[in-house]
Amino acid sequence: MKKVFLFTLVWLFMCGLATESVSAKKRAKAKHVYHKEIAAVDDVQRQINALNSLMQQKMQQEEDPYATEEDTEVPASGVYETWTNRRINPYMTPIAKLPDSVRINLSQYVPPVATFITSHFGMRKYRFHYGTDLKLNVGDPVHAAFNGKVRITGYEAGGYGNYVVIRHDNGLETVYGHLSKVLVHENQPLKAGDVLGLGGSTGHSTGPHLHFETRYLGNAINPEKLFDFAYHMPINDIYVIRKASSFDYQYAKSSHSSAYKKYIAKAGKSHKSKHHRR
Repeated sequence: MKKVFLFTLVWLFMCGLATESVSAKKRAKAKHVYHKEIAAVDDVQRQINALNSLMQQKMQQEEDPYATEEDTEVPASGVYETWTNRRINPYMTPIAKLPDSVRINLSQYVPPVATFITSHFGMRKYRFHYGTDLKLNVGDPVHAAFNGKVRITGYEAGGYGNYVVIRHDNGLETVYGHLSKVLVHENQPLKAGDVLGLGGSTGHSTGPHLHFETRYLGNAINPEKLFDFAYHMPINDIYVIRKASSFDYQYAKSSHSSAYKKYIAKAGKSHKSKHHRR
């Protein structure tokens, strides 16, 4: 009886070992298959990436087989993390995240049009006007303010009309609105003074003029803080962007706020003072 019992125990133990061995083999096989499938997926992904890279290179060659290094460079790449042709202002960088001060070289400035101001930067009755309007006639040439590259062109029926946005080597972006015709294309390098379009009155406009904006990381700066539009030159060769002074309007956009009234009064005195000095 004891022999039968011992034999049964040994038999059960051997069956257990055999079962465990089979299970281990199955697990090892499954693990091997899994890793093999992962490797196959990785290999396919590498092939896809390689094909995408080749297709992109081919498309670039077809678009411009004579593209130079200048054509592929992105201006102020140390300032901006993105380069896009899809949105006028893709950055939405809050003032709090801007550097405390930034030096901007204005020495190479060329006036977009050598005329005079017809409407200033600031609050309107129902909206904020983020640029300076300059007089021109339909068909007058409009020039790039600095060296740079065209980031985006487009049309806004209820806003800029035909517009061009240029990113410059000095870190600024400039916007040119209400053009009758755009003469440049996206990603095109420009030199200061190059003609980018013709003056007009497209979009939300009551008459021919150039809507001219200066922006840093998407935040508008009053162009009259940078340029003397009466003498068609920069106020100083170097403009220092400072949160408190360059973006003071952002703290006072409401026409009902006392801060905004103080801002308007100060701006008015500044305009009168400049006019008196001339």
